[in-house]
Amino acid sequence: NNRTRHSALVALRYMGGKAPANCVGAVIDALASKDSATRQEAAAGLGGMAELVMQSAKEVDKLKGLLKNPDAGVRAAAAHAVGCMGTQGASLAEAIAELLADDAEDRSAIALQMGTSSKRPPAQLRLPRCAAMVALGRVKASGHIGSVAALLPDENWEVRLSACEGLGAYGEMARQELSTLTPVLEDDAYPVRAMACYAMGEMKSTEALSSFIERFSDPAHSVRLYAVMAVGQLGQQAEEYCHDVFKLLNDPVSHVRAAAAIALSKLGETGQSYAGVIAGMLYEEDAEIRRSALQALGSMGSRGAALAEDITECMYGDPIPAVRQAAAAALSSLGAAGALQADGLAALEDAGGHGYEGETEGGEEQFEGLGQYYAEIQDKKKHLQSSGKWIEGIF
Repeated sequence: NNRTRHSALVALRYMGGKAPANCVGAVIDALASKDSATRQEAAAGLGGMAELVMQSAKEVDKLKGLLKNPDAGVRAAAAHAVGCMGTQGASLAEAIAELLADDAEDRSAIALQMGTSSKRPPAQLRLPRCAAMVALGRVKASGHIGSVAALLPDENWEVRLSACEGLGAYGEMARQELSTLTPVLEDDAYPVRAMACYAMGEMKSTEALSSFIERFSDPAHSVRLYAVMAVGQLGQQAEEYCHDVFKLLNDPVSHVRAAAAIALSKLGETGQSYAGVIAGMLYEEDAEIRRSALQALGSMGSRGAALAEDITECMYGDPIPAVRQAAAAALSSLGAAGALQADGLAALEDAGGHGYEGETEGGEEQFEGLGQYYAEIQDKKKHLQSSGKWIEGIF
C-alpha cells in the first residue's frame, strides 16, 4: 500500500539516527518507487539515517547502483538522497558527478499535475543534473565546484537555479565563483535571482554587498528577501548599510519586513540603535512579523533590554504560542548576556541620534531620530507636521 509506505517513511524520517538499522535497505528501495512523493520522503529519511547507511557496504553499493538506474526520477532521487546525507555521503561524490551530464527529465508526474492540479515535484527529484549539483555542494566535493558553476548559463532556468543552490551549499569554499554568480542577479527568472542572492550570501564576501543593496528594489519579493538575509549574514561588515536595510521595514511583503528586522539586529552597534522602531513591530497584526521582531530584539544587547517590558507583555499576552515562545527566548537571551541591567531609555540613545529625547528645557519637543517606541512616534507625528519638522517618507 503506497499510502502506508509513505507514512512509514515519514515516521522513519522523524526517528533519524534512532531508526532500526534493518530498515535502511527498505528505505533505499523506496527511492525506486514510481511515486515521486514516496521517493522524496525516502531521500529525506536517508538524510537522517546517513551514519547507518554508510556503515553497511551492501547498502552503499545499492544506493550507488540507483545512481545508474534507467529511470531518470530514480537517479535524481538517489542523488538527492546522497545530498541529504551531507558530508557523510562524500565517498559517493564521483558517482554523483557523472550525473552532471545527464540531461534527462522524469515526466511521470505530469498526469497527476494535469488531473489534480498538484504541484510538480522539485527539480531535484525530476532532473538528475539538478540533484547532482546540489548534492555535490552538500557533500562538500570541492573538486567539482567549477563543474557546478559551469552550468550557470544553462538555457533551463531550473538548472541555473540548482547551480546557484549547489554553489550556496558549498558556502565559503566556492567564494572564487563570486564573479561568475554576480551576473546571475540579472537573470530573467526571479527564482534564479533569489537563489543567486542566497548563494552569494553563503559565501560571506563583502564584495557582494553593493549587489545585494541593488536587489533591495527588485520587483520580486523573494529576491528582496534573500538579498536582505544575505546582508544580515555579513554582520558588522555590512554596518554601513543599516539605513538601506531599515527601509525594507516598510516593504509591502511581511516576510521581507520580518527578515529586515532580524538583519538589522546583526549589523553591529548601528543596527542595534534601531531597536525602538523594531519594537513598534510587536504590535503588527502579522504574527510572523511579531515573532521576528522579538528574535531581533533578543540579540540587540542593552538597546533590546531597554524594551524588556514590551517583550514581557508579548510573552504573557500574545495569542500566538510561537510569538510567546519567541518573547521568552528573547528575554532569556538578553538575561544570559547580562543586558537586562540597562537603564531603560538611555540605552537607546547614542551618538547617531536614534533616541527620542522628550522635551527640551524650553518645553519644545525635539525629534532626534527613530525613537524608543514606534507607537509614541506616531502620536507625535502631528506635532512635527504642524511645526514643519516632519520629513515625509521616513516612516
